[in-house]
Amino acid sequence: MVQVAALTIFALLLARVLRAPAGAWRWVLGVAAAALIGSQLLPASNAFRADVAGSARTLFWVGLGLAPLAAYAVVLRKLRRRAGADAGLAPRPSPRGLVQFPEDAALAADTAAALAGETAAALTGAPVSLGWRGEDGALEGHLRLRLRGDRAEIEMLRVAPGARGRGVGRDLLRAAEREAGERGARRIGALVGDWQAPEFFARSGFAADAAHDLGGGVRRQWMEKPL
Repeated sequence: MVQVAALTIFALLLARVLRAPAGAWRWVLGVAAAALIGSQLLPASNAFRADVAGSARTLFWVGLGLAPLAAYAVVLRKLRRRAGADAGLAPRPSPRGLVQFPEDAALAADTAAALAGETAAALTGAPVSLGWRGEDGALEGHLRLRLRGDRAEIEMLRVAPGARGRGVGRDLLRAAEREAGERGARRIGALVGDWQAPEFFARSGFAADAAHDLGGGVRRQWMEKPL
């Protein structure tokens, strides 16, 4: 029984040190105990019984000698894990696969920046930025134009809320048309959503093609005019 108890302790500590799957030590112990007990049912003169008894004695002394080392390894691992948690260290990387992020603002900003960089690298043509400053020097409007051969696209157009209704957007659009024409463009256009005042472009002579429904009552359309 002493040998069986020693094998139990040794199998448990060895499984912890080697990080064996849960319950693995029970299988190891079960096989060893079955061999040991089964051999004792054989006649005393049986060679298998003598071999098992000798092996059990050897494992007993080996386990007795390794038990302190195994116990030390288990305790040290727990202390390191606790120290890492107290120091606020990052947890282990998550396994591969699909992941959903409940709070994704930072991740979305990183992804948007990466997509913007890839888009800028893929698009050809020279960008031109035009701005409008107010009396206090603050930037009240910004238009970004990209020229590709005989076609120009308005990529951005925004007027600060406090400067709207004073013709800032109209002046920026006219300046963009002049700039595009001087650089050889024959047409100028913009991809305009319903929330981006398409009527503003319509008043400036931009004609719309078929609108694309984005769902939820929101549409987007390409609007263009000759220069």
